Amino acid sequence: MDRLSALLPWIDGHEVLLDVGTDHAKLPIDAIRRSSIQKAYASDNKEGPLKVAKLNVIDAELEADITVLKGDGLEVLKDDVDVVTIAGLGGSLIQSMLMKADLKNVQTLILQPTNKISSIRKLTQLLPWMIVDEIITVDRDIPYISLLLKQGCMPLSDKDVLFGTHLLEKKDPAYRALLEQDLAFLNTLLTQIPPGKKPEAMIQKATLLKEILDDWT
Repeated sequence: MDRLSALLPWIDGHEVLLDVGTDHAKLPIDAIRRSSIQKAYASDNKEGPLKVAKLNVIDAELEADITVLKGDGLEVLKDDVDVVTIAGLGGSLIQSMLMKADLKNVQTLILQPTNKISSIRKLTQLLPWMIVDEIITVDRDIPYISLLLKQGCMPLSDKDVLFGTHLLEKKDPAYRALLEQDLAFLNTLLTQIPPGKKPEAMIQKATLLKEILDDWT
């Protein structure tokens, strides 16, 4: 499945979308076409993607429904936005954006970081947001993890932060394959580090991964 199409069901039921780092504005266009929302803002901080986004919106005849904005991160957030999507950016960058933003009118965050997913999970321990779902989507042989956040709070264990409680509960074969790949990579790194110098965090992660995979049924 296309990694962006996988996010569309989570947008359903909202009214106004802000898609940060919109690139070609594919997600807002698809959301409007399936009547998921009434209105959308498509933002990016680069002229090239913005030009393509504007052309795509015009080609889709959705100029009245989608406004293309230039801006960094959530600086362009409008008061009428109730759902925000951020896909294709690094986890640390997304975390930084959310830490600085005033999200008081936003009901839902839909995030698809390209890396450092634990940074997003840790964020829920600092801000009044909770993870209500996570999915894994394999697009062109690349696995993407997406997170659905709602206002609220929830405690997370180290295991939850590293691997995601919802993903572990679902036991998706694609996720198992990703965990096996991560464990193999960690074990390779650990064998290359002299005894007594192996980072404790790396050892802990490898141990948790082995326990998860051993218990996988």
